[in-house]
Amino acid sequence: MGIDFNPALYDDLIEFTPVYGAACDSSYWTGPNITSTSANCNQTCVTPPAPGNYNYVYHVTDNFGCDYDTTLTVTIIQAPQVNAGPDATTCNNPVQLGASVTAGGFPTNCNYVLTLYDSASDGWTGLFGLASNGSSVTITVNGVPTSYWLPNGSQGSVNIPVSTGSTISLSYTTGSIYNGEQSYTLFNSTGGVVYASPNGPGNGVSWSGVANCPGGSFVYSWSPAAGLNNPNIANPIATVAATTVYCVTVYQTGHPLCTSTDCMTITVDVTIDAGTNGAIALCSNAAAISLFNQLGGTPTAGGTWTAPGGGAHSGTFAPGADTPGIYTYTVTGSGACASGSVSSTVSVTVYPLPIAGFNTAVAVCSTDAAFALFGVLGGLPQVGGNWTAPGGGPFAGSYDPAVHGPGVYTYTVAGTAPCPNASATVTISENNPPNAGLDNNITVCSSSAPFSLQNQLGGAPDGGGTWTAPGGGAFGGGFDPAVDAPGVYTYTVPGTAPCPSDQATLTIAVSTPPVAGTDGTITLCSSDAAASLISLLGGSPEAGGTWSGPSPVVGGMIDPATMNAGVYTYTLTGTAPCPNETATVTVTINTPPDPGTPGAITLCSTDAASSLFAVLGGTPDVGGAWTGPSPVVGGMIDPASMNAGIYTYTVTGTAPCPDESATVTVTINTPPDPGTDGSISCAAPMQRLRSSHCSAARLMRVVHGAGRVR
Repeated sequence: MGIDFNPALYDDLIEFTPVYGAACDSSYWTGPNITSTSANCNQTCVTPPAPGNYNYVYHVTDNFGCDYDTTLTVTIIQAPQVNAGPDATTCNNPVQLGASVTAGGFPTNCNYVLTLYDSASDGWTGLFGLASNGSSVTITVNGVPTSYWLPNGSQGSVNIPVSTGSTISLSYTTGSIYNGEQSYTLFNSTGGVVYASPNGPGNGVSWSGVANCPGGSFVYSWSPAAGLNNPNIANPIATVAATTVYCVTVYQTGHPLCTSTDCMTITVDVTIDAGTNGAIALCSNAAAISLFNQLGGTPTAGGTWTAPGGGAHSGTFAPGADTPGIYTYTVTGSGACASGSVSSTVSVTVYPLPIAGFNTAVAVCSTDAAFALFGVLGGLPQVGGNWTAPGGGPFAGSYDPAVHGPGVYTYTVAGTAPCPNASATVTISENNPPNAGLDNNITVCSSSAPFSLQNQLGGAPDGGGTWTAPGGGAFGGGFDPAVDAPGVYTYTVPGTAPCPSDQATLTIAVSTPPVAGTDGTITLCSSDAAASLISLLGGSPEAGGTWSGPSPVVGGMIDPATMNAGVYTYTLTGTAPCPNETATVTVTINTPPDPGTPGAITLCSTDAASSLFAVLGGTPDVGGAWTGPSPVVGGMIDPASMNAGIYTYTVTGTAPCPDESATVTVTINTPPDPGTDGSISCAAPMQRLRSSHCSAARLMRVVHGAGRVR
């Protein structure tokens, strides 16, 4: 029999494929202070900052996506702490060195010793037997307390097993009596005192610390090796002739990179030595010197100096302040070496410094006369020195601006050894005199554009000067003929000392241009009278000019009947340098309208409408308007509906031409009325009518009557 399971009870198949290879994949490390990781993350480099325990976890993910990890604890210990021992003093005798490791290194085991004391030599028991007093010392190692007391006698000791790094604390419990007789001391494994209580210690914790057990085979290395019988042991013997600093480096066997270094100094009190006599020659401006450094041999430092005459002296000689002569150095023995005193001397000679004067600078004008440079030097220079020109060549000492070039000229006075030569310089700068240009006279027109005065001077004037107007007032240098006054303008270019300033003058005359007035316009009708053109100009034009234009102008008049329209120019001749001046009148001439000449027309009232315009004579302008006895529509006269009379045709004129009109006289006649057609019947034969027998009225009656003839 088969069993079917509900698929909903089972998850879908989950597949997981871990990645393994050269790259960072499904295995890796985590933890503190990781400084670098290999490409596949399977190796890592860590740098813990201080001693302690550090946990590092290695993670791996398997084919099913499950994570596994393993923790690795890395313990960082303190490097061994070495003490090179105390400093020592000797007088050329061998010194025993002694280095010891006081802490650090890989843990080792040892026994600390707790010793209990009783000054009455009867132990810490009371009147009623063992421990009845109740006093005790409790030592706690890594949190485990153990109590001890002295059962009898004056002292007793107990070993306390510890390891390097164990935490230790001491506490004392006071008893009911005799506490003032009791004390205790904790020793380390080498017998050194860790803690010593006073007699009658106080109740409670008295000390706490960390145990340190020596051992583990340490390697010692002293430096320098010179003077040591064996530089690779903890306590070599040093034989030195001078003060020497020895440093020892220690590491624990098997751990050469975990080192510690400490140093000590051996001071040698050598046999006193004042050195040999010395001598020195100095210049008066030399820096202070150490007299000790002038002694020969190997003098011992720390002695005393006396000046010439026997007074005490500091041992530093300052030329110019101290007296030249014999200075005595005395050394007295002290310390480990024998006492006594020896002396030596230093002979000091001081030479005066040559004086070349002080450096100076002088500016000359290229036009100045020659002069001696010695007189330009500052101070009180000694005579007899030598001059050199810029570049180092010889120089006679007299400077001529016309011949020599500017630069630094050096005066040197030779010094007596060890005094150096003394030098001073004269720095010469040479300036060219300014150039204000050449005087000039100009005439300008008051209508000319503003211009630069400097450009009107002769020659090649320098820029940067200043102008003064006639009368001495300051002037900007730009002349506007329309507003600035004529006269003499002065241009001054300041000289660079010692060159004086330079001046040039510009004399300006200003001419006035003629006045032609301002442009005008006029519109005339060709039928107007002649008009004066000059009266049409604006402003105040001067007379005496000439006219030109589309038509010749006679007498300055424009006649619209005979002359053409256009621009007529009035010209006045200017006095040089003023140009001719002109003004214009723009003339417009309009033609008056032409309504034609009067006409007349006679119409029968039965005639068709007729054009009034066609009745006018001449060449009338179109576009006019009609007025008359009846309104005129389309310029037509309709005799059937309009009245006879005078009809006026008006053409509007273009100003200033007036409107013009012409008339058409219309006569309208009425045609005769013959009546309407009729008929007649006669009883007898109709007789012939004779006109001679009938009047017109009678004839009408015949036509319009009842058909009877009377």
